[in-house]
Amino acid sequence: MVVIISALYLGLTYSTEYASEYRLERIKEFVENNDRWMGTLFAIGTAVAAIIVPVCLVVFVAPSAIGSGMTEVIAFLNGASALSGIDLRVLFVKYVSIIGMVSAGFFSGIDGPMSEVGAGVAMMLVKGATRWTWFRRIFYGETLDLGRVNDKSDVATELKESKGSAAIERAEEGDDEDTGLHERKLAGSLLGFLEQRQIRLFATLGAAVSIAVIFAAPVGGVLFAVEEATSFFELSLLIKLTFATIAGFLIVTYTQFGIKMHETLSNIYLDPLEASLIPLDSACKFEMRWSMIVSYMALALLCGLFGQVMNKGLSFIQRKRQKYLIEPEVVRKKECEWDKKNGKPAAVPIPVNKKINSGVRIFEVILVAVITAVVVVWIPSSETVDKCVPLTTPLSHLPSLVSECDFSATGKSLTCETLSSCKAALDDGNLCFPTSYENQFAEYVVKLYQASCSTLESLVAPSLQEHTSTPSEPETGHHRRSTASNISSFSVNDFAPYLTYNPNDGSDLGQQLIVEHEGAELKCYYQVRTLFWTSPERQLKMLLSRGLYNLWDLKSLAIFFIIYVIMSSLTYYVALPTDLVVPNLIMGAAFGRFIGLILNQIRPGFADPGAYALLGMAGLWSGTSGLVLTVTAVALELTGDFSYLPALILVTFTSAWVSNTIGPSLYHIEMENNGAPYLPAEPARLLRTIATRDVMQKSIVALGAVESLATIKSILMQYDYNGFPVVQKVIVKDVDNRYMSFHSSMHDSAAKNGIAYRFRPVGYVTSSRLAELVEDLERERRTENSTFNLESIISSAPLVVREDTTAAKVYSLFRQLGLKRVFVVNAEGFLTGLVVRRDLIRPVLEAEEAEERGEEESDAQKYVEHEKSAQNLNELARRFKRRSQPPERTPE
Repeated sequence: MVVIISALYLGLTYSTEYASEYRLERIKEFVENNDRWMGTLFAIGTAVAAIIVPVCLVVFVAPSAIGSGMTEVIAFLNGASALSGIDLRVLFVKYVSIIGMVSAGFFSGIDGPMSEVGAGVAMMLVKGATRWTWFRRIFYGETLDLGRVNDKSDVATELKESKGSAAIERAEEGDDEDTGLHERKLAGSLLGFLEQRQIRLFATLGAAVSIAVIFAAPVGGVLFAVEEATSFFELSLLIKLTFATIAGFLIVTYTQFGIKMHETLSNIYLDPLEASLIPLDSACKFEMRWSMIVSYMALALLCGLFGQVMNKGLSFIQRKRQKYLIEPEVVRKKECEWDKKNGKPAAVPIPVNKKINSGVRIFEVILVAVITAVVVVWIPSSETVDKCVPLTTPLSHLPSLVSECDFSATGKSLTCETLSSCKAALDDGNLCFPTSYENQFAEYVVKLYQASCSTLESLVAPSLQEHTSTPSEPETGHHRRSTASNISSFSVNDFAPYLTYNPNDGSDLGQQLIVEHEGAELKCYYQVRTLFWTSPERQLKMLLSRGLYNLWDLKSLAIFFIIYVIMSSLTYYVALPTDLVVPNLIMGAAFGRFIGLILNQIRPGFADPGAYALLGMAGLWSGTSGLVLTVTAVALELTGDFSYLPALILVTFTSAWVSNTIGPSLYHIEMENNGAPYLPAEPARLLRTIATRDVMQKSIVALGAVESLATIKSILMQYDYNGFPVVQKVIVKDVDNRYMSFHSSMHDSAAKNGIAYRFRPVGYVTSSRLAELVEDLERERRTENSTFNLESIISSAPLVVREDTTAAKVYSLFRQLGLKRVFVVNAEGFLTGLVVRRDLIRPVLEAEEAEERGEEESDAQKYVEHEKSAQNLNELARRFKRRSQPPERTPE
C-alpha cells in the first residue's frame, strides 16, 4: 500500500512538473519578445487541452470525483459510508483529473484528492485481498469447517438436492466452484466485522501516508489521522501510522534525491533537515520578546477572522454550484401559472435536461481555464503592475539591522574605527541574511580589517584562524599609520557585490527569479512575475525565504494575495477534484509576509518577513480547517526550523480558537453541504436530555430468519435501502399495541385474542448480499416458494441499546466504534426501532432551525434551558419523530 501511494505521488509530481515548467517557460518567452497575445493564446490552448479530457471523465464517468475528497475521508473514518462507492473507476478519474488540473495551472491543490486516492487504494487492497482464501485463512483464521458449522442452511443438503451426492465429496475436498462461492460469502458474513475494521484501519493509513509524502511530513500525517480523520484511537493504530508514514517519506525522499543527484540508492546520504520540502537557508536569530508575542497574537487573530470569512464564502459557492450545476433536479420558471389560493403567479418546476447540464458544467471548467490563463499572462506582465527592481533590493535591509555596517550613511566614512564597529556587530550575530551571503559579507569585512587596521593574530575570526598560518607582527605606530593609509584605497562600492543578490548563486530561488539583462550583466528582477510564473510548491518556497526582507514589496504581495483569493474561490468545486489546502498555505504565507513588511516599516528591522510568512501560512490553515497539531507539525517538518515551535503553537491555537468560535471549519461545512452524517467529538446538549426512543426510526422493514425467494425479491424491488434487520419471531401474551409493525410477511404483530408476535434482533443483512443470494438461487433454478435461512449470510451479534438510554450515550457508541446503525430494544429485549447516524443529527438541526425562525418560546429552547416539566419534554420528543416521511435510507 505504502509503495503504491508513494509511486502515485512521484508519478504525479514529475509528470505535472515537466508539463507546467514547459508551459510557463514558453509563456515567459512570448512576453519577453513583446508578444503577449501569442502568449495568451498559448496559455489558453494548453490549459484547455490539459483539462478537457479530465472534465469529460468527471462529468460522464465519475461525478463523485468532484471536490477535494478530504471531507469524504474524514466522514468515512468517522463512521459514515462516504467512501462506500469508491472503486477503480473513480480513483482513475480522480488521479487523471489531478494531473490535468495542475498542468493547466489551476489555483488548486492536490493533497485533498490524493488523500482520498490513498484511502481508496488501501480500501481496495483490503477488499481485493479478502477474496483470496489463503489471505483470509492467514489473517482471519478462516476454515471451511468453521463455515459449515455456522451455516444454518445446511450446505451439504442443498448440494445433494441440486447436484447429487457427488457434489458433497467435491465440497469436502474444496474443489467445487459453487462451494467456493458459498465459502467466500460465508467468510464475509462471519468475519465481516473484522473486514470492516481492517478497511477502516487501512483507509486511515492510506490517508495519513498521502499527507506525509505530499508535505514530506511523517509526523504531520500521523497527527492528521489522529486529530481529524479518526473518531477512535488505539496505541496499535499510532504505531502502524508512524511506521507507514515514515516508510512513505523515506521512499519518496530517497527517490527524489536519487533523481536530483543522479546517484544510486547506496550512494545517497540523507540529512533529515535537508530532506525538508522547504529547508531553511539562513541562520536568523529567534527572539520571543513581548512585542513579538503581541504581533503573533494579532496575526493569529487576523488569520482566524479571514479564515472564517473564506469558509463562509466558499460554502456559499459550493451550495450554489450544487444547486444549479452538480445536482439540479428542477429549474423553477417564475410566473408561469396563477396561484388561485395565494392570488399571485406561481413557479412551475421544469425538469432539467441532463445533456444540457453536462455541457454547461464542461463549459464552466473551460471558462475558468480561460480566465486563469488570461489573468496569469496579462496581470504580471503589465508594466503598471510589475516593474523591474534592482538586485540590491532583497538585501537592502542591512542598515536597519546592523547600522554599524552602513558605510553609505551620511557622515560615516570608511575608517578603522567604523570597520571595527561593523566587525563587532557582526560577531554579535544580529545579521539575518541567507547563510551564503552572510558568510561572504562577514569574511570580507574581517579580511579588510585584517589587511588595513590590525595584526592578523588578534583580528582574524576564530573560524578563519585554522585556515591561516601567517605569523603575527608587533603592534607599532608605524604599522597603524601604514594600514590607515591603506584603507583609503577602499570605497563603499567595494561592498556592493556582497550586498547584491546574485540569481546565479545556484539556489532554487535564484533560478526562479525572472531577471532582465543589460548585455551580459544582470540588471534587475520582476517581483510579480516571479511569484506567478512558477509552480505552487516553488511559490511557497519563495514566500518562506528567510533573510531576504525586501524580496517583495507591499504592492506585489497585495496583488498576488488578492488574485489568489479570487481565482482559488472561482476554481472551488468546479467539475474537477479541486482542493484549497495548498492555496490556503500560499495565501497565508503571502499575508504573513505582508504583515512582516508592515511591521518593519513601523519599526525597521523588527522582524524577518519570511518568519511571519511561516506563521501566516500556519495561521490561515488553522483558521480554515480548525486543525492545530497537524498544522504545527507540518509547518515544522516543511522548513526544519524548530526554533519557531513556541510561536507556531501560539499562532495555530489562537487562530483555530478564533475561527471555531465564529463558525465550523471548512471541512465540516463541506460535509454538511454534502449531507455527510459526521459526528463531532462531543454530542449536542440536546442529546443529553432526550432518550433513544425519541430519535429512533420506528417504521422499519425487517426480514425473518427464514424467508422465501419471492419475499426477498419483492423486498429488494420495493425498498431501495442499503440493508434490512433480520429478526426472530416470538409469541407473547397480553401485550399492548405500542410496538412498530414490520414487513407484511410479519403483519400478525398485532394482538389477536391476547396473543401477538414480537421480534428479537438476530442480525443485519445488506441489500448487496441479498441480491447475490437471489442470483445464486435463480442460477440453481429454485422455485419462488423455496426458502432460505438468512442467518448464514447476515452480520450476526448486532449491537443493541435500550430504548430508555440517553441519545448522548448512543452518540458516543457511534463515534467511538465507528458504527452505522444500532438496534433499539425494550426491557424485554424485543426490537422497537433502529438508530442511524442521521437520527442523532436531525433533532439538533430541527432545534437550530426553530431557533433561527425566531421561536424564542419553542419547546426546543425551553427543553435545552431546563425550564419545562417532564410532560413538555415528552411533547418535544414527539416533535422530533419523522413527520409523515418514508423511512430514511439505512446506511450500509
